[in-house]
Amino acid sequence: MDARLQFLKTPDNIRLYYELWVPDNAKAIIIFNHGLGDHLGRYADFARHFIEREYGICLFDMRGHGKSGGRRTHCRSIIDFYKDLSLVIEMAQNAYSSLPIFLIGHSFGAQIAINFAARYSKGLRGLVALSPNIEPIVKIPEWKKKLARKISDIIPIIRFHAKIDPAFFF
Repeated sequence: MDARLQFLKTPDNIRLYYELWVPDNAKAIIIFNHGLGDHLGRYADFARHFIEREYGICLFDMRGHGKSGGRRTHCRSIIDFYKDLSLVIEMAQNAYSSLPIFLIGHSFGAQIAINFAARYSKGLRGLVALSPNIEPIVKIPEWKKKLARKISDIIPIIRFHAKIDPAFFF
């Protein structure tokens, strides 16, 4: 088993933490992109599931999440998330050029994964989107959307309370 618990450095000097676990007879490498406010530490059982079935898995903390650098849950542009994902994919492709690469994204990470694959592909062999937040289940009032767009140029880290009832999802 090859196990790497390391950091990648982005062009804008953010350190991205990743864990790459590859069994000796791996069939493929799976890159996992977590959701907003999440981190790779929550996915040990998920990773183990694939490793036991001879799939390599690469989990990484997106910028501003977990052990990665950057302002918590913030980036200047969504393009930064695409660039970071591209770095992780390239690292895995360079390390294991003979294995196919698959991308799995969860929640916000699935939105990033879908848009990334549609725009850049990078030789991915497949994409799985788990609970992608393509369209919000909870409708956001128009006034809040407009206010967020105007204020984000001045105060890019402002947060709005969503008032989501957890019972709504069960």
